[in-house]
Amino acid sequence: MRASTLGLALGLLLTGPLHAADLAILVAGRNYDRLPDLRNTREVFDLAEPLEEAGFRVIRLEDRSAAQLQSTIASYRADMEAAERLVFVAAGYVVSDGRNNWFLGDDARAPDVFAIGGAGLPLRPILDIAAGKPGASIVALSSAERGIRLGDGLEQGFLSVDVPQGVSVISGPVRELTVFLRDSALTPGVALGAALQDAPDGVAGFGFLPLQTAFLPAPAERQTQSLDPEDQAFWERMQRIDTADAYGRYLERFPSGAFAAAAESRLDALNQSPEARAEAAEAGLGLNRDARREIQRNLTILGFDTRGVDGIFGGGTRAAIAAWQASANQDRTGYLTGNQISRLQIAAAVRARELEEEAARRQEQQDRQDGEYWRDTGRGETESGLRQYLDRYPEGLFSDVARERLGAIEAERRASAERAEREFWEDVRGADTASAYAQYLDRYPQGAFADEARARQQEIERSAQESDIVAAARAEESRVLANPITRLLVERRLQQLGLRTGPADGRFDDDTRRAIRRYQRSRDLDVTGYVTRDTLVRILAGGG
Repeated sequence: MRASTLGLALGLLLTGPLHAADLAILVAGRNYDRLPDLRNTREVFDLAEPLEEAGFRVIRLEDRSAAQLQSTIASYRADMEAAERLVFVAAGYVVSDGRNNWFLGDDARAPDVFAIGGAGLPLRPILDIAAGKPGASIVALSSAERGIRLGDGLEQGFLSVDVPQGVSVISGPVRELTVFLRDSALTPGVALGAALQDAPDGVAGFGFLPLQTAFLPAPAERQTQSLDPEDQAFWERMQRIDTADAYGRYLERFPSGAFAAAAESRLDALNQSPEARAEAAEAGLGLNRDARREIQRNLTILGFDTRGVDGIFGGGTRAAIAAWQASANQDRTGYLTGNQISRLQIAAAVRARELEEEAARRQEQQDRQDGEYWRDTGRGETESGLRQYLDRYPEGLFSDVARERLGAIEAERRASAERAEREFWEDVRGADTASAYAQYLDRYPQGAFADEARARQQEIERSAQESDIVAAARAEESRVLANPITRLLVERRLQQLGLRTGPADGRFDDDTRRAIRRYQRSRDLDVTGYVTRDTLVRILAGGG
């Protein structure tokens, strides 16, 4: 009878939380099967003693596989949910896919975005459990600085995405993080936000960072909190009202009350404007400069002018984001969520494919027309035919051949021309003005260089007419290609399209200008030889 009673009691204990007070879980990854070992991650265990002195039940986990981590943490879920205060500290390899984070097990190798679920402990459930204790939970992470190889879709390091309201998240190098937690964050009476102002280098905080309310109140405060029924009754009334004024009244009456941290957290949430929440949410995504460039590129492809693709979100980019949000029936905040970034990327990819398909069809049609006109003008057998072809297709498929043949014709003509005419012609070529060619034609209307003179005269006059357009395009290029890296990207993309630009060195020579003109003509853009905003958008739309 005594044995069965004891067994029943043990069973009841094992089916529910073992402890409903304060709980701390310390995790260290040190020895790995396939990744480089880490030397100082065990320093997080130095937190065990001060935590135990503060009344925490401390659980230590070291060198666990992914499956062991997942099953062990799952077994403590009820204890974590029941705890009044929760501290979770992990040091080792942390990776992110841009939306979620994982702590790798000691059996991880080089996971990609599809295999990460079986390679480590997901940290989102930890944050979700911590969210149930607003103002009473700390999640601290130290991601190893030693680089490792990862598959597609993953980056090394902790990304502070969507930290739940009321949860304090701290990250940093293991030694500095441990010192900060031991000497500041877990010191009774010290407010976390205030302590972060003097934190060691590399230590950063996210989420709920109170400037007045301590995570661990001073001993006298804790005793008062547990014994003051007036505090609890007033808190429950303010919770039912659930307004910023109500929580302000609570903090005014009980500035160090048992529910001060929760009141401060809820007050922050209620006082925060939609724009501020949107800005904080985007900041939590941790977008690096490459990710911001990709967003600007996608917006530009969709027709929203960001005024540059430089990875800096200034007024132009914010206005473009807001305009896109309005077109997509989203809240017009000017700041992006993770879901909106995904939608934007998908829409831009679809539009880029459409633009490339349109360009391919147009190029195919132009090449066909180019070949037909080459045949119609005699396949380069006559000078007049060559000039007619080049007049219509100066950057055409046969333009190099046509110029080569014209050069040979002109060289032969110069060799057979009379000396006086040849000398006069050289002077005209040296002047290279419309009036000089007109003088030549007046003197030699049927001269050896008459056709060339007429062609050059027409070209100069046509260039004069187009000078305003070209000048505007040149000025616009100096703005949109102010970044040398963008100039290199333009040259490389043109080369990928089969256009001869010369060396990809960021300096636009005659070959580069000729390639730009061919590209503009094939895309039905103004043919200037200079990269305007519209030309840059089309080039970027191809992924270059």
